[in-house]
Amino acid sequence: MKNIIYLSIVLLVFACKKQNSQASQYQIIGNIDSMPNNSIVYIRNMDFVDSTIVNDGKFRFEGKTESPTQAFLSVKRVSGRRALWLESETITVSGTFDDIEKLSVIGSKNQRISNLLWNKKKPILEELKKSSNLISSTSDSIFNKDSLAAHIKSLSSQLVQIERNFLKENINTLDASIILNKYKRTWNKDTVKNLFSQMGPEAQNTASGIEIKRFLDLSKNPQVGDHYIDFTGQDAEDEEVSLSQFLGKYTLVDFWASYCAPCREENPNLVNLFNSFQQDGFKVVGVSLDMKKDNWLKAIDQDGLPWDHIILKNPDSDAAYIYDIRGIPDNLLLDEKGVILARGLTGDFLQKELDKLFRDNNLNRQEKK
Repeated sequence: MKNIIYLSIVLLVFACKKQNSQASQYQIIGNIDSMPNNSIVYIRNMDFVDSTIVNDGKFRFEGKTESPTQAFLSVKRVSGRRALWLESETITVSGTFDDIEKLSVIGSKNQRISNLLWNKKKPILEELKKSSNLISSTSDSIFNKDSLAAHIKSLSSQLVQIERNFLKENINTLDASIILNKYKRTWNKDTVKNLFSQMGPEAQNTASGIEIKRFLDLSKNPQVGDHYIDFTGQDAEDEEVSLSQFLGKYTLVDFWASYCAPCREENPNLVNLFNSFQQDGFKVVGVSLDMKKDNWLKAIDQDGLPWDHIILKNPDSDAAYIYDIRGIPDNLLLDEKGVILARGLTGDFLQKELDKLFRDNNLNRQEKK
């Protein structure tokens, strides 16, 4: 019996060592000119954060990662950040303290590939930053501001094109998975699926790759004539609720957010329509993409929205993927069987559709009068 227990312990220790050996040791060595002593440097991403103190412009990080992981280096109370890949090679960071985004990062193969993209983007990003500062500070004529705005729009388009070209030319890279995840909702599903299929396992299994797969699995985008697909969110009391709990004879599923100016502008019209047709069985379900609950509740109160509400708290939520919500406001009009009758109706178009749907009810009310 003792021998069995001893053998089990040995096997357990061996398994733990084997598991730990799979993690790669990374090391970041920094040397930044003019950086004040005791400055705090961070590396972070969505899953972790680490920090260290600067001494004579020098700093160091050490850690382990199960697979190549993108993180961002930043300095406390200093604007800007620099992307880098954490993996089993020494990463050196150098440059001057005046612009974190211009820091030189030298490391692994993935970092070298990432730097190729960064070097293509850097001059445009610098010009974009300069133009953005000008447009916010200039007191010149509206004509000059319009010219600057057009220039900024052109620069932004150039950045998009650089990233998309890089994606297609370097499809089986980790940066390609990040770019594809960024633009996945601006391309059709077949294009995303085709590009994703060309990536190897390493790129597909990054955080971005896993998110792309979730998007492909969920993106159903039901059309007019199709049955709606149910989803869940939270109500004002943080309880999980489903869309199916709130459906009526005819239901408008309204995708919106407190920060969306066109959504807020449409709300008074929607309130009037809700009040006009509520007694006939018309329901509205507000589905918010707000990240902050307080902003959501404040907007509901300010705009006087009397219907049921759901918050998704994530623009990349299941519901947003299912219905391919690329921008808001957006909405779905459902009948009592859950069939989608129309999409994207606002203003007079929504008024005319509801008049048509409830015509019989209106005639009956008028006869009773």
